[in-house]
Amino acid sequence: MTPTARAVPWWRAAAPGLAIGLVIALYRLDRRGLWLDEAYTLGSVHQLDSAVPRTRWTMSAYYAVLRGWLVVSESVWWMRSLSVLAALGAVAVTVAVARRLLGSTAAALAGVLMALSPLWLIYAREARSYGVVMLVVAVTWLAVDHGLADPDPVRRRRWWLLHTAAALVLPLLHGLTVLQLLPQVALLAVARTDRATGLRLARGVGLALALTAVLARTASDEVGEWVDPVGWATIGNVVERFLSPWPPVCLALAALVLAGVASSVAAAVRAADPMARVRSLVPVLWGPVPLVLLVLVSLARPSLVPRYAVGSVPGLALVLAAAVARTGWPRVAAPAARVVAAGAVAVALVAGQVDLHASPLDGWTVAARRIAADVRPGDTILLSREATTRPPFEAAWRAVDPVAPPVLVPADRPLGTVLRFEPDETPNGERWDQARAATGRVWVVGDTARLELDRLPSLTVDGVGGRPATHREVARWHAPESTIWVVLLTPL
Repeated sequence: MTPTARAVPWWRAAAPGLAIGLVIALYRLDRRGLWLDEAYTLGSVHQLDSAVPRTRWTMSAYYAVLRGWLVVSESVWWMRSLSVLAALGAVAVTVAVARRLLGSTAAALAGVLMALSPLWLIYAREARSYGVVMLVVAVTWLAVDHGLADPDPVRRRRWWLLHTAAALVLPLLHGLTVLQLLPQVALLAVARTDRATGLRLARGVGLALALTAVLARTASDEVGEWVDPVGWATIGNVVERFLSPWPPVCLALAALVLAGVASSVAAAVRAADPMARVRSLVPVLWGPVPLVLLVLVSLARPSLVPRYAVGSVPGLALVLAAAVARTGWPRVAAPAARVVAAGAVAVALVAGQVDLHASPLDGWTVAARRIAADVRPGDTILLSREATTRPPFEAAWRAVDPVAPPVLVPADRPLGTVLRFEPDETPNGERWDQARAATGRVWVVGDTARLELDRLPSLTVDGVGGRPATHREVARWHAPESTIWVVLLTPL
């Protein structure tokens, strides 16, 4: 790092990325209601003592923090703002790492590119643990760099203690985050560090692996059953989510990532100083390598889901910044070439965010508003499958003001507090049978993608199951680009 780069304060390098990230993350943050997994998050916070063991400690650390955060408010905006704060913290820490690796100018670019990443934006705006994952992973890499390079042995020990603490938190945020730590072990081969330092790095990674193994032994066999087997289509989907949904732009950015990997490896080969080699390799080990490890894991158990590799978002921003920083041919043209390259990459990433901000209103909000606008005394709501339909619908229902509170089928618990698990869940078939006895109108809410309305003929078609029809369908609605439908029935 040059003296000039060292003289630039960290906050000045971080400010552009933080400003951009703050604006785009807060823009219409609560326009869309909570989706299913976010509703599960809210329900888990309401049932922390029972939900955490039943979900095998998945995201338990995040739930614990969110529980305190929601003391202020349970609004959608406030609930998601914790993820915004964590994701912005991840940008700040990533810039701190990049400043040590590439200098302040490239660090500022890395912060901007990270904030413009489509995947960063998605999980900065979602009430799940992935924004916190990005932050904690970034902290581990900052601790590794300080732990290897700090000349003061006392400070080095403190950084390694921070690394161990952060590593232990990661499995409690998501089970596959340990894949973000494994590449750090590779640094020991090139750092030529002393044995004590190597053991301190291995301590954090080893304890995280052990905790992951313990949690995996108690995990449900159903975890990951919905994930498609690894293939070119699933790999392409992950790449698109990280870079851009537009194929030409995605291909151009992917080529730049490969160029950044090649230039980083070449810089490591040329470096004479062990620490310089380590710092040249960090973007590669932080960004693409965990993605490769996730693909390998998916060969044994399908797990190739973009959010499971969200900790690599900062690393890929570093790879892109490294590629741009090394752009240029004649010395005079190099600064101009870097500016042009940086601008092109930024525009490409912005293009990938257009669809994210332009998405229509979610189906659960539309369903709740539709019913609340026309509900009458004596009406009944049938949530077609209680485990997957009730939490997000109930979360959306909190924002409406119906003229007449409807009755639920079954009526064991009125609409109110969102729960992850119902205390006395009525079997699905029994609930549909109870709807046959409704004497007023019935509003049925279901997700057609999950085949949740397949039982509708049991109410509206004669002879299904050997029984006569009890209701007829009079209308149905759904939001654009949504699979959530509202069906209105009247009794025969």
